[in-house]
Amino acid sequence: MSGSEEMTVAVTLCTRRRPQMLKRCLESLLPQLSSRPGNSVLVVENDDAEKVRPLVEGIAGQYPDVAVRYLFEPRLGIPHARNCALENALGTDVDWIGFIDDDETIEPGWYDAMVSAAAALPEADVLNGPVLYKANDPMPPWKPKRRANGRQTGDVIKGFVATNNTLLRRQWIVQNAPELRFDERLKFSGSEDKAFFMTATSMGCKIRYVAEACVTEWVLSDRLTLEWLLADKSRVASNDVMRHRLAHGWGSAAFRFGPKAAGLYAEGLWHGMLGTEKNGVKGLKGKIRRARAAGFARSLFGLPEEFYKNISGH
Repeated sequence: MSGSEEMTVAVTLCTRRRPQMLKRCLESLLPQLSSRPGNSVLVVENDDAEKVRPLVEGIAGQYPDVAVRYLFEPRLGIPHARNCALENALGTDVDWIGFIDDDETIEPGWYDAMVSAAAALPEADVLNGPVLYKANDPMPPWKPKRRANGRQTGDVIKGFVATNNTLLRRQWIVQNAPELRFDERLKFSGSEDKAFFMTATSMGCKIRYVAEACVTEWVLSDRLTLEWLLADKSRVASNDVMRHRLAHGWGSAAFRFGPKAAGLYAEGLWHGMLGTEKNGVKGLKGKIRRARAAGFARSLFGLPEEFYKNISGH
């Protein structure tokens, strides 16, 4: 690639039973990718039968300059779908492999911002942009419209990023981690992207931030409840234990997370008694700590995490 104008990307997105959201996502993405030749989109349907192929192919016909491929992955579970997308993207000759979600829309200027960042940050192996939040219903006080992190374009991100607005340099994985894939043991739990990029960064992968490359996640109404927030906090905690247990064994996980669970639960009870207010919700700090403690305990006892087994959306 001799210049930023030649950068190509294969954007991947996985979908299941959310045709309207998928349509909205593709209609926001494809016009930007059509501005330069060589770009592609890989749509992986993760279901028991092909349902959205006509939709995908119909939209693709409106953008002949973008190579849109429909792929079908019958093994249910997010990591199966992500690996299908990754395998197929690695088989192309694009410069970057993109990851977005089907409940998002791509903000104007996203692709140009990523192109500019790729040229300005040649050391970057991964580019990650911000996620904005919108909903058809009023946002609760604990749900920000944008995840505030204070980062500027070019800032280093340590540890991991999610697959909701990320580009991965294809040659990095080909040359440095040809066997790296999403952990299929994390079937319905989520956090398979966290595990993937934590492994990548441990192998020297460099992640840089692109503040101008924004996407918007359309938050579903059932995710605007306090119950969903607490369930999500519990899920994330459970997944941290699960990943550690899978890598280092139950004993190591118990030693590391058992005391944390007890401490969080005690803190949760204390904040509950104090009625500490957070983001307009009385006792929220205590509830979050108790939810995380429950997640740690759940995973230590080997109870399966199936947070994403049931699909919501339209």
